[in-house]
This record gives sequence, C-alpha cells and structure tokens, in this order.
Amino acid sequence: MLDGKIYNAKDESWFQFTGKILEVRPNGILVDGEFGSPLETTSGEHEYFVENFPLQNYPMADDDVITYPMNFVAHYDPRSMFKYTNTTIDLSVHTIRKLDYGQIIDSPPPDLVKQWLSKNVVIGDDNPQLTQDLDDNQNKQAQIETQLLDIQNEFERNKQSVVADCEAKVKDLPNVFAMQLKDKQEAEKRATTALGVAFNQRQADKGDTYGLLRMGERYRDGDGVEKDLAKAKDYFTKAAAAGSSDATNELAQLNSN
Repeated sequence: MLDGKIYNAKDESWFQFTGKILEVRPNGILVDGEFGSPLETTSGEHEYFVENFPLQNYPMADDDVITYPMNFVAHYDPRSMFKYTNTTIDLSVHTIRKLDYGQIIDSPPPDLVKQWLSKNVVIGDDNPQLTQDLDDNQNKQAQIETQLLDIQNEFERNKQSVVADCEAKVKDLPNVFAMQLKDKQEAEKRATTALGVAFNQRQADKGDTYGLLRMGERYRDGDGVEKDLAKAKDYFTKAAAAGSSDATNELAQLNSN
C-alpha cells in the first residue's frame, strides 16, 4: 500500500534494488548500490534511500548487503528526493533519490490479483526445460553475487594494508627529503671539488707555482684525488724549485713525517 492505494509491486515504476546498507534509520535504509527494472539494466551504482523498508519483517543492520536473489522492490518516482546530513565527515547536506517500499499487504484484493495474473504467463510443468533454465540462471546469479561479495571483502582487507603502508611512507617523508637533500649537497660538493682539481692540474701542468703547491696538498690529503704521498712529494718538490716557500715547508714536514 502506498499513499492509501494498493499496488502490485511488479507493476511499472516498482524497481528492484540492491547494494550495501550505509545506515539503518527509523523510517528506512540508506543504501549505496543500484536500482532498476528486474532482469534489466539498472541505473548505475550510487546512494539512495528506501523509505518504509519493513525492518520488522527483514531485520537489517549497517553494512549488510542486499543481493539480487533477495528480490526487494520499491516504488520509484523521479521527482522524489531525500535529504540527509553527513554527520561523520563535514556536516554537509546531501540530496539523493528516494524509493518507497510502501506497506506490505498480505491479502491483496481479488481484482488486483486477477488483473496481475492476466498480464503474466505462468510456466507450468508442460515446459520443464524453460523452468530448468530459469532456475539455472537464478543459481548462477546467486553465485555471482557471492563472488562479488568475496571480492569486495578482499578489496576491503587489501585497502587497509595499502592505506597503512601509505601512511607509514607519508610519516617517513621528512627523513626521505633529508636524505635526498644530503645526497644533493654531497653531489654538488663532489662536482665543485672536481672542477677545482681540474683547474689546479691545468695550472700545475703549465708549471704554475700555486697549481703545483695545490696538487701537492691534494695528493697529501686525498682532497679530490686518491691520497698518494709520493705524488704529493713530487709536486711539493717542483713547487719549491719554482720558488714557493710554502712548498719548501710542506716538503720538509712531509719528509720529517
């Protein structure tokens, strides 16, 4: 019964609905799923509200799943909307489609029953193959629903693991950025040192006193080149011969050591 009038729930504008129950309310259920004409293409997955859902006949809880074999149908008026406030996130107001389950009538009027039966072909035992095909289709549909539920549960489990991994990586980002900055600075330092070594080497090759002195210091300390005291002594000797008093002192220190 809907608005004081009795309907057959298979008539036009009475749609089958499926999906996950987001919230059970005193006047109905908030669902995330699909609704559409039975055995036909549905309207696509989204949130909608089923008013007057008979919880006393079919007790439901949050996160329960309404599947296709349950064969729940409700009346749909495209002009009928439902507004609710999202109290779990940002108190935003959402406007969604609303279906009306109506009130279950256990004993419909005989004229309505007769009218309904006249519109439908009853499959009897004279066509057992068609009956068997319909039963097989329903069984396959039930199996698909079960598989989809298993996939959904597996997805939820994997999602928790992925979210935890992402949160750990985000938490470690300051350390990652610090290491990247350190590596960048060290790379820049190596590049600058290499340029200095190349410049000093070119000057030393020309017999420049300062270039010879610096190459001696570099080989003595391992600064930009591999440490080699023999080469350091050689450069200090050449620099001293070119008139560098610093090279003379460095050479004397090197020999004493």
